[in-house]
Amino acid sequence: MKIKLIVFSITGHTLSVIQRAEKVFNEAGHDAQIERIEVLDDQTASGRLQLTHSPDTADCDCLLFAGPVHAFSACPTMRQYLSRIKDLKGRPAVLLVTHQFPKPWMGGNRAIRQMKKLVITKNGRILSGHVIDWSNPAREDEIEAAILAIQSQVDALA
Repeated sequence: MKIKLIVFSITGHTLSVIQRAEKVFNEAGHDAQIERIEVLDDQTASGRLQLTHSPDTADCDCLLFAGPVHAFSACPTMRQYLSRIKDLKGRPAVLLVTHQFPKPWMGGNRAIRQMKKLVITKNGRILSGHVIDWSNPAREDEIEAAILAIQSQVDALA
């Protein structure tokens, strides 16, 4: 199965999780590829946000969208990207966010709901949403559990 992992990461935390997922998916026999959303200037407070690379979503069987939480919400870059993508034509999608707080209800769950709404408006089919709490002492276990859960869902589709 061809999986596109679309990520926006500033600190590298989100990207590190997605790189681990890419490795696991490829080792399981899938064709997983990371594509990064890039911005010219992330001055979201002023409302100026220019995407310089918007990954295409058409050439894959499954999508994974990942980004950080900003101000208890999905980051503006991910929201803008998702609002601009083309029709997903029912393709399955997984959502993942990272944030600094110790509990998912401290912004992570809201970010997942926002991303879910945007993906559904583009006719995507949500498989699951995952929140990685970066300050959680059990973060490594949380990352591993999320990746294994996603892999299981993807394997079931193949």
